[in-house]
Amino acid sequence: MQIANPIYDVVFKYMMDDFKVAKLVLSALLEMEVIELNLMPQEFIVSSEEIKPEIESKFKLNFNVYRMDFSARVKTKDNTTKLIIIEIQKAKIFTTPLRFRAYLGKQFLNKNNYYEVETSSRKYKAGIPIISIYFLGEPYNDALSNIPVIKIGLDITDNFTKKKIIVNDPFIDSLYHQVIIINIPALKLKRRNELEIFLNIFNQNNMTPNHHTLLIDETEIPEKFKPVLERLAQAVQNSEVQKYMQIEDDFLAELDMYYDSLEEERKMKEEERKMKEEERKMKRKKKQSRNIKTLFNS
Repeated sequence: MQIANPIYDVVFKYMMDDFKVAKLVLSALLEMEVIELNLMPQEFIVSSEEIKPEIESKFKLNFNVYRMDFSARVKTKDNTTKLIIIEIQKAKIFTTPLRFRAYLGKQFLNKNNYYEVETSSRKYKAGIPIISIYFLGEPYNDALSNIPVIKIGLDITDNFTKKKIIVNDPFIDSLYHQVIIINIPALKLKRRNELEIFLNIFNQNNMTPNHHTLLIDETEIPEKFKPVLERLAQAVQNSEVQKYMQIEDDFLAELDMYYDSLEEERKMKEEERKMKEEERKMKRKKKQSRNIKTLFNS
């Protein structure tokens, strides 16, 4: 089965714009049933001007770090429901973590991301729990290079006994957040459970020569995820999606040339520095030689 490559921003957005599909994807990643899902008003993206403001780009586009936020009501494993904020960031090219951190800071400061807590003694505002999901398109850490899905949780422990405490606490939820990292390059290595099998839809080893589509064996994907495959198959036939995939290719090719030119410039400066250092060494040797001759002649 041929599907559009979801590592492209336009395809990823097309996939997640279908709420039935988005609920399936997020339920699988969160390991919680997403009961209700709403796209939040803000959809932040980093512009090409921010990536490389030093040069003029003919592509005034936003393809470096793509962001999408959802407000979701989920059912937890103990069968209770709670409201969470799901922050999704997808980077085809890994950039400085400060970009991710800065955006997360905005989430914590957003006054809409709070709710009222009422106890027997008082009433106060607490932060809605935030779960950040990062789709990373290239390796960023050797120690994690072979792990497809990395989860960073909230362990609450008694410092003395070292025992974990299972508790839902608005104070803790307001200050800390959970993280899920989808390490796309590692997807080709392991398919050990249902989630890793499903995430094969991001496996770039299945890419066709034009990079825009992936060839997937649909019989290997669990039946409940078929709507996701169907949505991505529809994207292949969508001319608008195809057009923006090509634009993204052109933009990233330009970005590669820019980074290559920076590397070339760095090498030239380093070579120039070495040559000047050699000249200084030669001058010092000549000066020392003249001083020795003067000493012997005196």
